Amino acid sequence: MKALFRKKGKKIEGDPPEKYNALYSFNFESIIKQSKTTDKQLSGSESSDTLFVEAEINKISSGLIFTENYGFEILKAMNNQIKDKFPSSLLISRSNLSQDLGANIPFLETPTLKLLENTFSRGIAWFEENKEKVTQELNKQFKDTSLIFIFVENDAFTIGLITKIVEYLKEKNLQPILSFHIPPHEIEIIQEFNVLTTIHRLMKESTDIDVPFILYDENSLIKANTNVDLDILKSKLYDREAHIISDLLIASQTPSEFYHIDLSNFLRIFNETKGPCLIYSVDVYDNNPVLSKLIENNKLAWNFITEDQSTRGFLVIQPGNQGLITKEYQKIRRNYSNLDVMFSILPKRTNGALIRGIFTSNMLPNQILGKYDLFSKIFVEIYGENEESMGTIDLSDLDVIWEKPNYLIKVRAENSEN
Repeated sequence: MKALFRKKGKKIEGDPPEKYNALYSFNFESIIKQSKTTDKQLSGSESSDTLFVEAEINKISSGLIFTENYGFEILKAMNNQIKDKFPSSLLISRSNLSQDLGANIPFLETPTLKLLENTFSRGIAWFEENKEKVTQELNKQFKDTSLIFIFVENDAFTIGLITKIVEYLKEKNLQPILSFHIPPHEIEIIQEFNVLTTIHRLMKESTDIDVPFILYDENSLIKANTNVDLDILKSKLYDREAHIISDLLIASQTPSEFYHIDLSNFLRIFNETKGPCLIYSVDVYDNNPVLSKLIENNKLAWNFITEDQSTRGFLVIQPGNQGLITKEYQKIRRNYSNLDVMFSILPKRTNGALIRGIFTSNMLPNQILGKYDLFSKIFVEIYGENEESMGTIDLSDLDVIWEKPNYLIKVRAENSEN
């Protein structure tokens, strides 16, 4: 306890740290790289200027499933942070993207499809046709795992396949957590349609899949970083996202300075839950100990903003070398006094500080609900086995599209083409 908290400083005064990046902000480019030539070196990723949790662990007991290019970007970043102790993993993709990494990641190959064949139905059907091969691989890779993060590409075939994998994992009493990116509104129409349709299915009361999921909104990413190319921003966010999840997994198995924390505590957050998860993340590059004001005021640190209260959560704080003021820690706790939130206070860092959090929720935020106006601007044309048009479907009943093997998403005439 003496090593954790500062003895001096009875009052909590001052501003938030001057040098920090919230989840969606990249305001201090190259700060980690530049620190290498100083006596205050920062441990983290130079690609996104995201700090790494400083902790020693023998093994990460949670599992990871990566799909297509999105999954590969996460895999690549995680491999840089935890290469020697990489968790049980599986790459599901149309090509083995991990070969060039030198990482021995098990690989499950999926078929290459025409655009109109890239549908939820075909992903579901492919699972059923290859169920023995897929389930054998899942059983082999995740036999000693209870929690699995799945990074889902926004193509319908992959999503359909993953929904069946989730059902199977749940039957085996494993806890999956899905992760999606929502592209900028009305920019990548097909991807946006796919993820919004999936969210609708996952949130239905009658759904067969009760599963928590993480959403990253690329609109918020753009607003937080003006005049930067979207592809560059997405690459940085993928990198940061990977390290945030790695940090949470490492922290869930690292002894806390204040409470007893283990993987079972972390897993409990997600038991019997479905709906969106809130991610909170801040990287602090100086050693100002007043972290509470970041939690109180920084909206860019959340993956989305909602007024609905979370149900459960896990918050990790690794203070800088000055530690935390005791009253500041108490103030942070008061922010979550009415919630079932576990705190993990890690030993002090050499330089910098970080905060990581994940919280479960039951409601979609308004900023996500507002994106469903997309459905009034598009239509879905169905095709037969010989690729002949068979009319359109009524988007007021989205369940129907999960049954169609061939279709195309098209923009109505009054709107610009995708």
